Amino acid sequence: MDIAEIYSRFLETSGVVTDTRKNLENAFFVALKGDRFNASSFVPDALEKGAGYALADTPELFPAGFAEKHGDRIIIVDDALECLQELARFHRRQFDIPVLAVTGTNGKTTTKELLNAVLSRKYNVLATFGNLNNHIGVPLTLLSIRKEHDFAIVEMGASSKGEIAFSCGLAEPTCGIITNVGVAHLQGFGSFDGVVSAKGELYDYLKEHGGTVYYNSDDAVLQGMLESREMLGVAYGMKADSAEIIRRKSSPFMEIMLGNGDEIRTSLVGDYNINNVLAAVSVGISFGVSTSDIYGAIGDYVPSNGRSQFAEGLTNRIVIDAYNANPSSMAASLRNFFSLEGDNRILILGDMLELGDQSLEEHEKILSMIDPDKCVQCYLVGKEFGKAALESGFSKDGKVRLFSDSSALAGFLEENRPENALILIKGSNGVRLDKIFDLVKS
Repeated sequence: MDIAEIYSRFLETSGVVTDTRKNLENAFFVALKGDRFNASSFVPDALEKGAGYALADTPELFPAGFAEKHGDRIIIVDDALECLQELARFHRRQFDIPVLAVTGTNGKTTTKELLNAVLSRKYNVLATFGNLNNHIGVPLTLLSIRKEHDFAIVEMGASSKGEIAFSCGLAEPTCGIITNVGVAHLQGFGSFDGVVSAKGELYDYLKEHGGTVYYNSDDAVLQGMLESREMLGVAYGMKADSAEIIRRKSSPFMEIMLGNGDEIRTSLVGDYNINNVLAAVSVGISFGVSTSDIYGAIGDYVPSNGRSQFAEGLTNRIVIDAYNANPSSMAASLRNFFSLEGDNRILILGDMLELGDQSLEEHEKILSMIDPDKCVQCYLVGKEFGKAALESGFSKDGKVRLFSDSSALAGFLEENRPENALILIKGSNGVRLDKIFDLVKS
């Protein structure tokens, strides 16, 4: 069966589902393989729960006689994942709409959400849900495009070279943004230059296909990446927009003054978010969204999932930015935290993961930014920060405590609840510092 025939069956269904715990009524179930499972074994369950079709690559996992009995609803292919990806490319090509790709080391999900908020004031937008931005998430996003959509925003993540190029080959973006390039996923990229090369795959695709680049002209790395490719782009940034941050002691949230005198209010904590906001402004203007709608959309956007969030507990004020962490985002969070008004400060920092051979050095750099005199307590969670603290002597300060994992810290906080404190929670998602949030709200 060729991809066109498979696509015709996909169109008969309500859409792709890859998990039998989800609603499968008239769904197109795709049986993917993982490290510990092969979903071909779940095909009988999927069809029993109402899936219209099931696509699989390991029919030997079916019960005896099952394929023969249900053959009209089962599509057997050589590789289910590759077929899903090919199906996504085929589906994307049915739509002549702008497709905006967003990637970068930091801020890509927040930027994507701000772009979605702004562009939705004028267009029916399909945007990546959550952070489904990898070799599976991108196809699932593309296959969610429907005829009522007139704009798509596709977030693209990467942990090794070639992934952005691959995602571009599926999504075929007409425009794109690299939010920034920093030190992250070094186990896959090998070095900072490797990160630059990998993120630059988006620029390469857009240059080859005549797409538009939106870029932060304050960022020398991004500027150099464009110049080396002899590319032009649409610039945004503090210099390009003559923008500055408004400081209000009464509020932790970022406010921006543009060069034309317009003010933009946000519910974002962290000056580092200014370029995410300016990116959304730039794209919105390019696509004809009125400035009043742009500013209103940004003002109405409230972050979630532990990204640049601010919360007030019974006595504590908490900044939680614990969805992900790498050296550049960790440093930015610390700088912002120490700029906020507050005396009784507590730092809760979790390991930055996937830094490879540079992990110890990068964790030590973060510790060198911290002045214990500016904190009443500093809680470090994970073996990487623990090793760095011991190696550097940072742990000898009486205000510093080391914890093996978030459960150990949770146990400590159960007996030692902070009060009247300004608290920063920052770490990689794998450290699970989200468990700590409820313990410090009270």
